[in-house]
Amino acid sequence: MSYRATLRSIEPAANRWREYRVEVIPALFGWTLATWRGRIGSTLRRRDLEFTTQEELLEKLAALLRRRIQHGYLFPS
Repeated sequence: MSYRATLRSIEPAANRWREYRVEVIPALFGWTLATWRGRIGSTLRRRDLEFTTQEELLEKLAALLRRRIQHGYLFPS
């Protein structure tokens, strides 16, 4: 299983130019959920979370995407 998504929050009036990326990477003993966040055009900060079961991974992925969408992030077209 692999998954990659990019979300952006662009609000010029508030000087907000944010990007959030997630990627599921197969690992030796499970999966890694890599996330990048930061301002568009700058170096993004990376955070890795390790999961041994696919259910835990999917729950966390859904929660992360849901939270970003609630905060105004959208999938770029």
